[in-house]
Amino acid sequence: MNPMERPPVFTSQRPSVVQRSGSTPVAYNEIGIERGIRKVDRLKAGEPDSKTVHRSVKQLHADLPAEIEAAQEHTQEVLAEAREQADVARTEAADAEAERERARERADEAQAELQALEEKIAKNERLESRAREQAEKAEAEGGERAARARKKERTYQKRAEKARARYDEIMAEPPLPEPRREKIVTQDRGAFRQPETKLVRVYPARQIEQYTAHTDMLRKKTEDNNRALRKRLKTLEDATNKWPHAGPDTEVSWSAEKALTARQEHRYGVICSTQDNEIAVPPQNATPKQVAAAIYRHGKEQGWPSLVLDADTNVQREVLRVAKEDGRLEWVQGVRAEIRKDFDPIPATTGEPAVANTQRPIQHEDLEPPTAPTSP
Repeated sequence: MNPMERPPVFTSQRPSVVQRSGSTPVAYNEIGIERGIRKVDRLKAGEPDSKTVHRSVKQLHADLPAEIEAAQEHTQEVLAEAREQADVARTEAADAEAERERARERADEAQAELQALEEKIAKNERLESRAREQAEKAEAEGGERAARARKKERTYQKRAEKARARYDEIMAEPPLPEPRREKIVTQDRGAFRQPETKLVRVYPARQIEQYTAHTDMLRKKTEDNNRALRKRLKTLEDATNKWPHAGPDTEVSWSAEKALTARQEHRYGVICSTQDNEIAVPPQNATPKQVAAAIYRHGKEQGWPSLVLDADTNVQREVLRVAKEDGRLEWVQGVRAEIRKDFDPIPATTGEPAVANTQRPIQHEDLEPPTAPTSP
């Protein structure tokens, strides 16, 4: 080197420039030199000062005592805040448990009130029906008790409506809890830097407990109502299966569902339930002859290819009697064999002609006079 030439002077920025130029693929690709991350980029990425700032021992002796004291103070503040938050959390947990117990108690009270309201509604509806019957009877007789009976009817009706409104209010779906926004820590960035936080929606424990307890009470009450309804439906099913009924099909059946949705008709002084091309006669003040006439004439008017009957012995006998007099004995099906044999024609003996049936078909006036039916 020429002694007159001065060596190049490297400033603090010069090595960085040399490193960048030396790390290009053209210069050092074959020997695998790779440029590191610049300090400014590391600082922007949040790298702590201990990895980027290099201090001398003298500087460390001067700076560390104050930094240690500041770190200890910050640690004490963090610990105090943590203890405070722990106390708050324990208090909130205790309050939540107490609220859970109160919510359960309120749910039990609501369930007991629902039971009492059901009994009150049933009682007032029963009294209302009785007062209505008394009023109708008094009005028919022209007495002065009709006004008092009507007043009682309205009183019981209002009581039942009030109890029913309260019942519906308790059984209504509770409102959903209202969320609130709170700040939570998502990342702790050390003692000397602020933690990362964000706002989230949270639901108060009290509202959650109230909502959960109320919905659980509604679920239990609904299950109880369903069990009671199934029991009543089974009772109704057993009762309606015994109603005299008939239809054109070989597998005629009368169910509780049909009984609840059937159309009510008066036929020959008898209340009949008809649905899906079938007929049934609910319990009422009617003779077997009246029941048989209503069933027989309904099937005949509907043009059934056959009348499949399911009824007790007396009704079966009356239906066969009407069918025999009408010349349609074979049209009636489903009758017990021991009953049918009493109505089959007696075969003629050899050499003697069969005796013809000279009786005219049964007429409506041949039936017993209808009696006043009662409600099923």
